[in-house]
Amino acid sequence: TIEDRVLWAQLDVARYASAQKAMTPHVKVAISSQIPESKLRVALTHRLTSIRVLGFQAMHAITTVYDKSIDVEADLWRYSLPYVAKSTDSKEYTSVMLQTLIAFLDRFSQSQSKANQNNYFQSFIVDFLLHDVVVKRGAYPGTAADKEGFMLSLLGSLLSFVTQDQSFNIQTTVAKHGIVFNRKRSSEEETTMLELLNAFFAPEVFGALYSLLFSIWDSSRALAFRFLSKLVVAGQVNKISLPPEFVSNKAWGSLKARGIYLASSPRQREADTGSRILAFLYLSLDGPKERVDYLQSLMNLLKTRLKDMKDHLRSILDGQEKAIATEKAGALPLAHGIIQAIALTVEHRKLDAAHATPHSTVDHSNIYDELLEILIEAIQVSLAVVADVREGETVEGVGNDMDFVHKKDRGSSVPLNVNTGAIGANGTFSSVSAKDDLEFASRLAVQRVVIGSWLLTKETCSCISSVISAIGYRAQFDVFERIGALLISTLTTLKHAGAAFAARDSLQVVVAVALGAAYDEKILELPTVWAKRLIAEISTSDKVRDSTLRRSTGYALGFLAIMRSELSRKQGSPKISNHILDTLLTLSLPPEERIQLMFQQLNLDDTKAGVNSFFQLSSGQGASFISDANYEARGRVHALNVLRLIILDAPLVSVVSPMVGSSMVSAILGYDDPSWAVRNSATMVFSAAMLRVIDADKNASNNDRTSSNAITMTELFRRYPFLSTFLLSVMKTCVKDESLSRTERSRVFPIVLLLSRLQPISKSGEVSVGSVEDFIGITLECLRNKHHAIRAAAARAVANLCSESTKYSKICLEMMSESLDESKRDWNAIDGILMCLQSLSASFTISTENADDLKEGLLKFLVPNESFRSPPSCTATAIKILWSISSDQQVAEDSTDLSIKVSQACEKIVRHARISSYVGGSDLHAICATIFVEILDRSIWSPRDENEIKNGLHQLNGILSSNIYDVKLAAAKAFKKRIYSRVDELLTRGQSLEEGSSVPSSSQILSMVARTLLSAIERELSRDSGDGSHPPTVRRLSRCFLECFYGWIELEGTDGEGSTCFLSPSELGFLWGAANSIAEKESLFDEEVEECNGETFASSNAVEMMSVALSTKNAPVGGFNLKERMNAFSQIIQRLNDPQASWRSRHSASLAIETSGVLGLTPETCSAAGIQNIREEILRQTLGMLQDFDPDVRATATRALHQMRNSTVTATPSQLPQLMLEDTCLKVYSSAKMESDVQSTVGHLQATLVQNCSGLVEAMESFEGESSKSSGAISSDLGLLNVTSSRKIFEQEDPNPNDEKVLATQLAIQSLLHLSKNVAACEMVFPDEIFQQCSVCMEILGRIATIGGVAHDSTRFPFIFPALHGLLQTVVLAVYLGAAINGSELQTMAQSIVDKVHEHGSASMHPEILNCLVMLSQAASENTQTREAVEKSCFLLQR
Repeated sequence: TIEDRVLWAQLDVARYASAQKAMTPHVKVAISSQIPESKLRVALTHRLTSIRVLGFQAMHAITTVYDKSIDVEADLWRYSLPYVAKSTDSKEYTSVMLQTLIAFLDRFSQSQSKANQNNYFQSFIVDFLLHDVVVKRGAYPGTAADKEGFMLSLLGSLLSFVTQDQSFNIQTTVAKHGIVFNRKRSSEEETTMLELLNAFFAPEVFGALYSLLFSIWDSSRALAFRFLSKLVVAGQVNKISLPPEFVSNKAWGSLKARGIYLASSPRQREADTGSRILAFLYLSLDGPKERVDYLQSLMNLLKTRLKDMKDHLRSILDGQEKAIATEKAGALPLAHGIIQAIALTVEHRKLDAAHATPHSTVDHSNIYDELLEILIEAIQVSLAVVADVREGETVEGVGNDMDFVHKKDRGSSVPLNVNTGAIGANGTFSSVSAKDDLEFASRLAVQRVVIGSWLLTKETCSCISSVISAIGYRAQFDVFERIGALLISTLTTLKHAGAAFAARDSLQVVVAVALGAAYDEKILELPTVWAKRLIAEISTSDKVRDSTLRRSTGYALGFLAIMRSELSRKQGSPKISNHILDTLLTLSLPPEERIQLMFQQLNLDDTKAGVNSFFQLSSGQGASFISDANYEARGRVHALNVLRLIILDAPLVSVVSPMVGSSMVSAILGYDDPSWAVRNSATMVFSAAMLRVIDADKNASNNDRTSSNAITMTELFRRYPFLSTFLLSVMKTCVKDESLSRTERSRVFPIVLLLSRLQPISKSGEVSVGSVEDFIGITLECLRNKHHAIRAAAARAVANLCSESTKYSKICLEMMSESLDESKRDWNAIDGILMCLQSLSASFTISTENADDLKEGLLKFLVPNESFRSPPSCTATAIKILWSISSDQQVAEDSTDLSIKVSQACEKIVRHARISSYVGGSDLHAICATIFVEILDRSIWSPRDENEIKNGLHQLNGILSSNIYDVKLAAAKAFKKRIYSRVDELLTRGQSLEEGSSVPSSSQILSMVARTLLSAIERELSRDSGDGSHPPTVRRLSRCFLECFYGWIELEGTDGEGSTCFLSPSELGFLWGAANSIAEKESLFDEEVEECNGETFASSNAVEMMSVALSTKNAPVGGFNLKERMNAFSQIIQRLNDPQASWRSRHSASLAIETSGVLGLTPETCSAAGIQNIREEILRQTLGMLQDFDPDVRATATRALHQMRNSTVTATPSQLPQLMLEDTCLKVYSSAKMESDVQSTVGHLQATLVQNCSGLVEAMESFEGESSKSSGAISSDLGLLNVTSSRKIFEQEDPNPNDEKVLATQLAIQSLLHLSKNVAACEMVFPDEIFQQCSVCMEILGRIATIGGVAHDSTRFPFIFPALHGLLQTVVLAVYLGAAINGSELQTMAQSIVDKVHEHGSASMHPEILNCLVMLSQAASENTQTREAVEKSCFLLQR
């Protein structure tokens, strides 16, 4: 809004004035008057992140103007920081926010140190930032993804600030180098900082970090572990011990068992958590020997797992019955999590070395030698299962002991070779319901084998790269050799793209280390050997095979890894890369005899330098060619595919650029190959070369315009001198040869396409003009080609190659005159010439003389007669040219006359239905309809009087209601394309008119246009079943109608009568019927819910149209009563408000709720119409939208909810800080005053609590069953294999990462407390299921609360904490209200659990759950302390 923009500008002025030291007295007075503290608070919690960020950046400057102490700035941070963490913006938002916070903390530290008030500063960081913002509000289990990321970045920034060491930050984008990290601190500050560092090691902080290791978000787990690693190092450097709750012998053992159990899971998220727990245990060890022993124990465990895995795989295949094989496969030991844990420990040594800890001096060479041998075996096991090999083939690097399938009728073994195709469709495969338990178990078993093997490959590759690049470690030649061979085998035989990319990354590291291994010359040569192996696999006839991944990706990844590593060293000439490129270029060409014949046909075989001069190698010499005997078509396809990926790879641009020209020659030669695979790959190489060298605009085809960054022709031929001769020869040969075959003419197309994408000669200087003459002539000949695509590209190319248009327009007109001769009329040539004239007129300013010539030559196409009837495509192009001339007032004095002729021709054509049956007729209809709508544009949006707009709308209605699909669709598109700008112009113009003017006002224009659109919609929807309505047309027309309505609302506002001034009552009835009809066609009323995509279907428009009809707030209209309408409206809102649907659908639903005004209806009105329950359902949907992932949905829902506060006053954004979800909800519930409204709201809130606690018992029972297998276990126990037949491997993901169930629950709890003042306690009855569920959960909690310390704490699990915390709060609230069933029994159980936890240590339970249990045990009816405790337990709502 304008108010938002003003606020943004004011804040930016304050920030900029402070940064430029321009705070003059006048500026200070202006800032203090325009940005009072209340307005600054709004900015700090604004829904727009741009305003929020500026508010924090300008905060110091503004508070300085107030002449207030830094304590005021601290209070502002306390007020706003807890509520700004959830943002879907980029990392830049977090970065700027935290830079500003760290700068403030540095000023705060200096100020408090000088005043000798460090206690307040410490309290701000420890009590507020660490314990309140991070531990309590931000890092609780089950919070939103954005919150977790922000809080972890905040912790990293605080740690780097306290230690004054930038390397302790976990994200490089968070804080910049500056005075904060370079300033010398006073001794008092140093003492304070050491005390603050100790606060990071409090059990509560570690408990929060441990909880984040269980996060459902991958990035949160990775960031949490990264911070833990750096925190441990900071503690070791400063001699601070870790909390005993995590490192005591008992806790350590429990954590190890828990970590092994989770690391053994086939679910990647669980395995990742387990691996990080195991790696944390490594970090927690102080002694170097202890760490070595622990690492050795993990390696021994890995070795055992791999052995067991091989034994199980053999047993699976030996089983004669399916049930036996399923049982064995379902219990397959998995090792990928253990490998990931080892990799994390190896990577941590780099952090130790960076900070020179005592651990960095220990030599791990012997351990790493042994570890690499184990990892080699691991990758062999995985390849033996999932490598894609044909019968009789073997995988290089995989030994005979890995062959698991033994056939009696064969003398040799073959790999397991599981068909992984169906398993790859993870979500789809797992979503199909199994018919019985046996089938479900069978699926889990197959998935465990395949997914476990894939993950084993992926994690092994990552671990290999970590070990091979470890600081101070030198691997031996045979290890390098075997690892390289296995990684290449992985790339070339695996179907899993994720594992293939992991292998690529690993190979890249291995090659980089090998190239730097000066201690062994044989290792230095290995990258060359590996490159030759890859080349042999795509060129040697006995090795070449079809790629397992599409477009030869596996081979390409191998080449990319080698080339990237070599170039990254920046040492001398990249010999390996040059050899690879030279060989690939050679392999991408046809065999020698064929290429000689091709160049002979092109008249290029007698060039001075020879044929091979067109293929420049890195040595500067020409390429040699493959003999016909050694030519392999599949090898050529692989070479072209690999070339494509190499050309597109940005890190390789320096070495690839010199040979792109030769690649283009190779690609063009491939256009006439008899093999489709070669032609397809050649096309992709040419496309890649175009993007890399010619024009990097990927969207060029959308507007047929060359980007400003395109290369000039002069520069192109300077880089690749041979390209000019080659392209010209190909064009001349193909154009002049009249006996062209289908494949030969395809060579011309890429060349004219290239010429059309070059920088226009008119913009690239005179030096380029001389180099195009030869190309212009032959390109003009291409205009006669019989293929439309070539003619179209040639037309654009001519315009690109011309320095001015007049000369070539005359040439084209002469060519057209010649082609129009009846004796040799050539419509292909005429079509191409017309397209060329259109391109020339679009690219250059048309002179008056040129315009007259064009009119004279083209007017005949508008008035066909018996002697001259042009094809539709020619007529369409001629009309477009004439319309562009008539629109240019500078060159057409009689433009009005020409415009009338064009208008008459278009009107006649759009009424001619038979044209659609001709080739090109659809395009002609669409073009004429578009031009006709453009002609009507002025009379509709800028009419001179009412008659003019009525006449224009009458004509518009006729074309929008046409029976010809192409006409009405093109007209709707053209009208929709302009409506946004036209409505904005009307809004800018406003309602200002001279008195007595006959010109309609802006609101009248919008209303009249809307009526016309509604008529067209009604006509379209009422078509009989034979033709049926046309959904694309309906969607566009309905959108245009809605834009008119929203523009009208902006002009007129809402005066209490809603849309009755916009449309008449009968028209509102038509509107409702149209919206209802669209909803029925989109099946929105069906019981089976399917995803609705507002971006594709008209569903979103339908619900908004319904809201316009409902906003009348009147009694029954058009045969529909309010209750029926509201019921239909509510159904569609529920369908569209789906997190898995498009954001457009959800935004339309929220906008419809706001437009309808249904939430602003009084309880009396709802009661009279009988819509109380419907309104409550819409309210529930709206409240859910407040936590939508899309910020626009949240903002619109907030505006809708504020209608409940005052249905007649529209609040401005400054009155509604829309980020503040907590304030919004509480204000909404505080509006419930009437008794009926209060009772209905209470029921809604209780339903919210029940819903948010659903599934808790099942989750706790599952946790109890799994934790029982690892509590008290040792690493060799079979129970740690994480075998379960009840949970899917691919579990359902949360579609809304912004949703916080804890927040919704706490809002409901606090609102019920507030509403209890207006309702008698006996009326606040809670469902029995709440208390039954609480009893069961506390029984389970009592059994598992202390069995394994923090390691087996269920209350820190993200699927348990939100529901359990809400359930306990609800029961306490019921006790307080006197509505609890079996309250005393539940209180006794709570006290028992509390006593047990206190006996074993409070760290074994999340502090907020423990507080709730204490609160429940001490709760009493109508007790003030109980009420205060309930309010305090809503930790997200405390301010």
